[in-house]
Amino acid sequence: MKTKTSFILCLFIGIGLLFACSKSDLLNNDSSDLSGLNVNKSSPVCGKVIVIKPSNGDDTKNLQDAFDKAVAYGPGSAVQLVKGNYNIGFIQVREFKGSFIGAGKGKTIISALPGLDLNSQYNQNINPDLIKFIGGDVYISDMTVENLTGDWLRSLVTFADYSFAYYPKVQFVKGTVNNVGFIGQYIESSYWYNCNFAILGAYDGIIDYSLPGALYRSHIDLSVTNSSFETLGYGIIYGGIKEGKVVCGTRNNGNVFTNNYEAVCFTDYINDVTISVVGNIFNIPKGEYGLELDNAPWTDFVEEPLTKSAICNIEDNQFNDAGGDNAIWLHDHEFALHPEDNIPMHVTMMNNRINMSDDANDGIFMLELQNAIFRNNTFTGTGNYGMYAISYWPDIISKNGLILGNNFTKATFADAAIYLDYTTQNWSVIGNPNATVINLGVDNIIKDANFKDGHDHFGKDKEKIEDHDNFNHGNFRGHHHN
Repeated sequence: MKTKTSFILCLFIGIGLLFACSKSDLLNNDSSDLSGLNVNKSSPVCGKVIVIKPSNGDDTKNLQDAFDKAVAYGPGSAVQLVKGNYNIGFIQVREFKGSFIGAGKGKTIISALPGLDLNSQYNQNINPDLIKFIGGDVYISDMTVENLTGDWLRSLVTFADYSFAYYPKVQFVKGTVNNVGFIGQYIESSYWYNCNFAILGAYDGIIDYSLPGALYRSHIDLSVTNSSFETLGYGIIYGGIKEGKVVCGTRNNGNVFTNNYEAVCFTDYINDVTISVVGNIFNIPKGEYGLELDNAPWTDFVEEPLTKSAICNIEDNQFNDAGGDNAIWLHDHEFALHPEDNIPMHVTMMNNRINMSDDANDGIFMLELQNAIFRNNTFTGTGNYGMYAISYWPDIISKNGLILGNNFTKATFADAAIYLDYTTQNWSVIGNPNATVINLGVDNIIKDANFKDGHDHFGKDKEKIEDHDNFNHGNFRGHHHN
């Protein structure tokens, strides 16, 4: 990235100062009719509040005008929606530093209009996202956003630090989403969902993939709490983030994901990012995925070395895996490509509950991980494998994992509770009650477990990995399924 560390530090301090509201600031309202006004006390509102009521028609212009006015008013302003249904087309908001607030989830409902012209977006070299924030610091709360038209959209809400149609003065975006419902549909005729992503954190633009190194990684901070995601391609996806902070749920304020192809996905060279996935409920349907951390190259970024490991904490989540392919997919392919950098992704997974049923495949699939820690997770129900460790490349060794104190006493597996492929080395499996272990690796330490004869699955699993990566690659690029 062109910016340097010192500049980024100044940038974050500057944005913080912009949002610092004086205690003497008063709440100003740009509407004579304040019916339904219920500004969330936790939102950073210290300026003008623009109240918009539904028109019972097309609300796109009213909402776009309100955002434009709020941007002009300056940091701390708010766009407030009252109870009711709002029907909108594409909205793009540039460098908004304020709040977007409804009257409550299921009370304020934003719906995509049918028959939206996707080409109108493609002709501007941008993607068809219903609401797109380019740059800024945005707080969204207390509403439902849905696409029930049967028409395809890339996302319901996108946070981008830059767009091919517009580059902000400061290449940074911060998004905070709390108590928002996201709803899509599954379209039988296309075998896919009418919305690829509910929330997308990434760049925005249609790139020419024949030109290598066409993208810069993004500076994004994104927090999503107390929200729900239903019947979508992906609930939340983050792509190519550098030097960012991501929060997906907190204790007692987690999100609920139901009936999605994949609930949460992190991808594209996660560099110097702190990731916290805490307190969520993942309801995973048959054949689908829950949480994915995939540090792998799906798009064409400018080549630059990793500077600092991504820190990934996955804690106190509940994964209800009803025949899913993988409840959790963890892949550090960047380390496999550049082991000389010695900057692996650091994964810690603690105190999670993995409930498996209906021929669920893998609870936790671990691919090319280094120094990963799995402690005090509880497995229940039935599946093929509880934990499965492997490397894509035979000459890349997955090393130094710790599987400690996990509870398998209420789970039954067709193959094994823990599978360590021949590409694993120096893993420690200690104190895991009732765990059956297949160990094909080198110098792995197994204690307090039952050994089970294993065999080489590499050919089958390599094909499975390739299918997974190819499918997700196409979806992240914004292709939709006809």
